Amino acid sequence: MNKSVLLLSFEMTPPMVGGISSVAKEMIKEFARRDYTVRVISPCAAENHYPVYYYPIPVKRNPVKFFFMLIKGIILLSRYKVRFIYSTSGTYAGMTAYVLSTLFGIPYIVIAHGNEFIRFYHNKFIKPLLRKVYNSALVIFAVSTYTKNELIRFDIE
Repeated sequence: MNKSVLLLSFEMTPPMVGGISSVAKEMIKEFARRDYTVRVISPCAAENHYPVYYYPIPVKRNPVKFFFMLIKGIILLSRYKVRFIYSTSGTYAGMTAYVLSTLFGIPYIVIAHGNEFIRFYHNKFIKPLLRKVYNSALVIFAVSTYTKNELIRFDIE
């Protein structure tokens, strides 16, 4: 069985401390504990003692970060086989996971954090794109009941 995962996160602790970065760090720890090969594309490497391969991207404005992450993801998936792609958010990292999944036929998983998608509720361009990202995921993990209910209100299955 292929025990390799690609984790995408625009936040990593340290230096960033918050919900997304905390989830990323814990997921890396759990994957490593279960003997997965973990490849991480993020703005920086987390300080930990787990066997993880980091592929840093420059921190720029969000659309630019998306393209850096996408290009690095294409390069990595062309070189290495992974079982699934894990996105720590549904916006830019989720969009990257969706494109990589479409290109390489690898399933992806997304974690939903309320504020990342709620702010686009009335955006006629981004909202349908985010719906596609979430609804195409193998699994969506909502960080809370509130987030789950907001996903439903956002028309996400």
